[in-house]
Amino acid sequence: MVKRRVHFFIASIVLCCIGSTIFPRTWLVPPAQTRQYLLFPPCRCTTEVVCEKVDNVSKPKKPKRRYFSDIDYNDEDYDYHDGPRKQWQQECEQIVKTVIKENTVCFDVWIKVLGAMADKPTGCGTLSRLLFAQSSFKLKDAFENSEAALASNPFVSLATITPDPEFSGVGFVLGENLAIKLTSCCHIGMRAHLPFKTVQVKPKSSLSDFIKGGTLAELRRIQREPVGPDGTPPIIEDSFAYRLDLLSSLFQNGINGDKFIRYDLVNLTIDQDDVTDNNGSPIHLVGRSDGTFPPSPFSATVATVAAAPFVNGQGNNVANNQRARFQQGVSYASLGNNATQQSELYVVPTLNAAGDGLSVDAQHIMTDAENILGRTGVSSLQSFLDEKNISFASQRKSGIGDLDLEFFINCDASPCLWFEGRLGLVLPTGAKVDNPGQLFLQPLGNNGHVEWNLGLASGWDLSRCIKLYADFSYNWVLSATECIAGSFKGATVKNIGPVTKANISWNYLLFHANAILMYPSSERFGLNVRYQYYYKQKDSINFCVTSIKDLAGETKTLDPTILQKFTNVHANQIGADIFSVFDYCTLWGGISYVVGGKNAPQEFIWNVGLDINF
Repeated sequence: MVKRRVHFFIASIVLCCIGSTIFPRTWLVPPAQTRQYLLFPPCRCTTEVVCEKVDNVSKPKKPKRRYFSDIDYNDEDYDYHDGPRKQWQQECEQIVKTVIKENTVCFDVWIKVLGAMADKPTGCGTLSRLLFAQSSFKLKDAFENSEAALASNPFVSLATITPDPEFSGVGFVLGENLAIKLTSCCHIGMRAHLPFKTVQVKPKSSLSDFIKGGTLAELRRIQREPVGPDGTPPIIEDSFAYRLDLLSSLFQNGINGDKFIRYDLVNLTIDQDDVTDNNGSPIHLVGRSDGTFPPSPFSATVATVAAAPFVNGQGNNVANNQRARFQQGVSYASLGNNATQQSELYVVPTLNAAGDGLSVDAQHIMTDAENILGRTGVSSLQSFLDEKNISFASQRKSGIGDLDLEFFINCDASPCLWFEGRLGLVLPTGAKVDNPGQLFLQPLGNNGHVEWNLGLASGWDLSRCIKLYADFSYNWVLSATECIAGSFKGATVKNIGPVTKANISWNYLLFHANAILMYPSSERFGLNVRYQYYYKQKDSINFCVTSIKDLAGETKTLDPTILQKFTNVHANQIGADIFSVFDYCTLWGGISYVVGGKNAPQEFIWNVGLDINF
């Protein structure tokens, strides 16, 4: 009698859900990985046993295709190799003929609806760290040596950007499983699936909230203010407050002229005026730890300023709302190199001796600063971003993903143990991203890369109610040309820059382990507990050209170092599914969560699905 083994099909043990398809290689799992691994390989051609009617004796009910044997392997009335002989003989005493019909070809189709979301990475920080290499940064950090000598728009060096994005995705996957029986214990087949998805990445707050210091109105204020006791006259018509880093970014005669503030001189100058106590301190400073404007009045009398303490060479000894002045003979080079410390200090005017107007040098500094700012013709960082076609706006993309194919050969090692070899191929049918200036726009697949993999899998029927499964695969994503943002030597921010092309490839491995617990009295209901380990190596990136013009129009040498940062990833994911097995289909639903790792988004994934057996 032909060997009979009825296999349990649990469709869609969701090992790599739609969250895997959302982000590029810097994120948790490769874009095309929504592979449909079954706990026990589908369509492992089962046998139907039919007792024919003889001499008008009613035959027993034909057993339908089942997913788990209703006979205990240790049952003395069950002979695994010859079939359920004794049980059927007791039911069919007058039956004289048994016909064995074998299914040599099996075919399943399935559909899975699923979604994913993440708003933080494993460890600490925000998702900005994975996308841009820093959670908070200035646009100048994307330039060579993180310096942008850009006289036309000082906000490139001044504005602090903290995007803090979150992603979400929803979609469905269609798949098929085909198996052909070669021998009683060996099968070959193919699996395929194609995802359809909508992916969205957006910042948690509005542009004005996560870009600080990005407008002139945030860094400079000129106001009319009374300076007498309790707001009484005299009235100062043009009192001012300039954040120190704003004035430090200005040039007197364009990019090739002298800096507006000369920190390198023995006595610090602003607009070529000595502003130390050597010249009566025509301007002074007010500390603001949060970078916002100091309280009114901005200006102060000569006596008030003369009583104020001196600023040290680092500029870090000025308390919040405290006034301080520059000291002659002190080197402020350290302060000049510390933009963060400069952003906590405001330059404000000292009044003349009469106390009814600005000092001559203070008036001179304000006039020239306004002229320089007027010549730039810009009042915000946004104008620069628009000019360079760079956008931090929310991005949403819908369509098909990459077609995933898998060929396998499956063999039984024993009645309770099987092994399977796999060869996978991923074809780039998903939409690519050709405009890296849309910073949150994500591809729907591998972004034009072909991928192949080799894998092994095994399943073990530990008992009627417990089954174990594991698989391992190593995946090669082949080199392909992508349009990306160019990066330069010494840059500390990635994925923001001029458009260029590069050949990119990467490799990764996946390991899955599953334990299936069946409900003993029914064997049609159960729980699948699963674990996934993902490890990805650092990207290989080779630019197609050696140098391009940066965002300031200066030709610079390309360097992929910063682009490769945080592209080595590992992640641990756990999940569980509940399922119900029917005669010709399986229903399931479950969740999974990334519990730990490195450089990976902490994804939460849900899924429901249906597997139909033909």
